[in-house]
Amino acid sequence: MKNAILFAILLIAFNCYTQISCPDNITINCDQDYTDSAITGAVILPDSIDQEAVTVVYTPDLDACSVGTVEANFYFEEVLTCTQIITIENPFPPFDPTTIVVPNDTIYNDCALWEAELPTWTGGPCDFIGYTEDVDTFDFVNESSFKLLRRITVIDWCLYDATDG
Repeated sequence: MKNAILFAILLIAFNCYTQISCPDNITINCDQDYTDSAITGAVILPDSIDQEAVTVVYTPDLDACSVGTVEANFYFEEVLTCTQIITIENPFPPFDPTTIVVPNDTIYNDCALWEAELPTWTGGPCDFIGYTEDVDTFDFVNESSFKLLRRITVIDWCLYDATDG
């Protein structure tokens, strides 16, 4: 009799795992949140399991611009029950370097008014654009003035390859 009761309990526990199913594999845009189940779909559970009893572990394999794949592993009672693959694409136009606007040369007669203008550019929601600035100062003692030479480099981290400069 003890063996029959134990077998029935195991059968019920096994049934819970087999009734859990992952959302279908999906492709989303890089500006969407892959952890949002309203976008990627929710795990389907039997009525006897509360949604909070399922944990999700995300393993992203993404480039600098959030393009690639994410593996979503769903666990119930610390047991992997199913896996969803989320593919992330960038449907937006690539960054256009012709949109970079570098600040104009400016002369200031009052040093207190000097303010460094920043470069600007137009980019998409998934672009990862940054810039660096090197500044050299040249003093002209006789004229009581100085000149700043700013070198600005704009970098598209989506395309940058450190091995290729």
